[in-house]
Amino acid sequence: MTPSFSTLGLHRALLPAFLMAGLFTTQGLAQNEAPGDTTSTAADSVKSPFIPTLGALDALVDPAGLDYRTFLWSDIRSLDDSFKYEPGVFLRDLGGPGLTNQIMVDGVDGRGLAFMLDGRPLRNPVTGTVNPYEIPIEAVDHLDVRRLASFSASTGGTSGLINIRTRQFSTNRPITKIRFIQGPYEHLLTDAFYTQNIFRDFNLQFGVQRQARDDRFVNSTYDSWIIRSAMRYNVSERWNISFSDLYRRWTVGMNNGIDVDSTRARGLNPFSDAEAIVLAANASERRTQRDVTLSAVGLLLPDTALATQVHGYFTTAEREYTDPTGATSSRFDRYAYEVQGVILHQIVKTGQLNGFAGLQLEHRIAGLGPAGVHTNTMSAWYADATYEIAGFLRPGAAVRGEKNDASTHLSWGVRTSVIATPRIVLNAEYSRIGRHPTLQEQNWNLYRFYGTPNLLEQHERMFLAVEFYGGPASIQVYTSDRRIENALIFRALSPSERFPAVVLDVLPNLRTRQIAGRLSLRLWHFEAKGGLTWTETTAGGSGISLHPKFILTGEIAYRDTLFDGALDARFGFQSRFASRHTGVRYVPSHDLYTENSGRVLNTFSTLDLFGVFRIGDAFVTLAWENPLDREYMTVYPYPAMGRNIRVGVNWVFLD
Repeated sequence: MTPSFSTLGLHRALLPAFLMAGLFTTQGLAQNEAPGDTTSTAADSVKSPFIPTLGALDALVDPAGLDYRTFLWSDIRSLDDSFKYEPGVFLRDLGGPGLTNQIMVDGVDGRGLAFMLDGRPLRNPVTGTVNPYEIPIEAVDHLDVRRLASFSASTGGTSGLINIRTRQFSTNRPITKIRFIQGPYEHLLTDAFYTQNIFRDFNLQFGVQRQARDDRFVNSTYDSWIIRSAMRYNVSERWNISFSDLYRRWTVGMNNGIDVDSTRARGLNPFSDAEAIVLAANASERRTQRDVTLSAVGLLLPDTALATQVHGYFTTAEREYTDPTGATSSRFDRYAYEVQGVILHQIVKTGQLNGFAGLQLEHRIAGLGPAGVHTNTMSAWYADATYEIAGFLRPGAAVRGEKNDASTHLSWGVRTSVIATPRIVLNAEYSRIGRHPTLQEQNWNLYRFYGTPNLLEQHERMFLAVEFYGGPASIQVYTSDRRIENALIFRALSPSERFPAVVLDVLPNLRTRQIAGRLSLRLWHFEAKGGLTWTETTAGGSGISLHPKFILTGEIAYRDTLFDGALDARFGFQSRFASRHTGVRYVPSHDLYTENSGRVLNTFSTLDLFGVFRIGDAFVTLAWENPLDREYMTVYPYPAMGRNIRVGVNWVFLD
């Protein structure tokens, strides 16, 4: 039984914020002078704060198209949608909104991704993952994605970094935004957002997202609320302070997927909504989480590029999985945790040198049901630097020293970029990064060690890439070779059972090789892009097909202004192909993905049609997903969505 945590810690976290907000209000009303109004004349453009580096890791950010404008014109509904067609990335979908989808990067699952929200960590300390549905896409300005492992070495990741930068405003004119999407099975998503400077240089943001869906299969209803608020006060041109509060609550029927064997034994189709037999007809899950962050950014030195950031953050969360029959219960049915942390982050940009350095301290307490209450303290120092030599050579390095309770580890990486010509860039890196076990891995009750008992994963990675830019075309090709010591893989102990026990295998040597490429082309009003990913994973000389060996993605779109400028439109199609593989299986009672032993996911290809039409300040979206009605799964035994139509509208009101 997970103990209920007191809310005293939350009250203590909120009290200083409210006191400071009151102090800022008094100061703001008393000011005689203020910087000029930064309100943009555009109806829906991000307003530039006085110090835009709040939440940034360094002064150089390349969102690579993963920004708010792109989201508007591509009908992206959630964070995981933005990665669905990225080469080197494989998105596993449980077939319904809100469920814990999995993003794999460079052959490594979500435990290796460093997820951050405006520079503060976001990962669940129990499972080590983040559900992409937890962050409303309407709150996102852009995604700072770093695929180089040497960069993620400094931020605690092993396969990459995703820093979610939220939208920042400074406007005296009130902005209201409404987003509405209706999809199959009465799926409704409504997002309302409001922002305005409530007095000089003090901006307030508030947003609510409501999402619900009826049963597709038996016991698959979904209902969620996400409430977000933020205050940012520009004390001066050299000092900004912000406070944000992100609350989410959701409940979902957890049918554990389809009982494929029983359904087929009766001559029925497991992909049919009416015929499929579910594994758990009464199980359900409830989650709540709250992330509170108090941040400050200041220009303490004369150079405006040398920004200093301080983040104080607090998270409280609770998860409860219930199965009245007891058939699918586990020791992780219920857990709760609190996280308290502080980060001091210094951005450095002086001439040819660009980078950052910082200190982090984090304390965690978790109630893990039968495993009891566990506390954990992590402290770390980190640095990352890139130096430009003669305009064509950019060597860089990253280092992180981390102490997790009594365990210490040093992660590091080196990299270099060679700008051979203005159109050709070569990149190379080598890194050695350690990942301490999650609280769930530390407290698992069934292990299989194939070497010396050790739960510290150690990743060694080599990476080479070539990038070519020529007029309307661009090509990127890269290859990576990753070796993991003490690789932690969850596996079914008896794959033939309907609800098998799960064992944590600790493999002394796991190797993942990957080759990926991307081609982008813009010609006249047409935009085309495609990606290819080849991945091979071996352990002890034998193959492990956790990941499809081949993944192909593509998109062709046409964009133009029609009807004498009255309609701005972009429409086209997207496609994805994945080869045959065993993949993974999601176990709701454990809240984790395990190797899908004994099962095979067949080769599949998908086709989706989309259109985005701008009329004034409104964006109208129309999508026809899977018009060929392909039957496939990316996670066993969760059938992907069949043929369906989705419509939506994204509307801005500017007074």
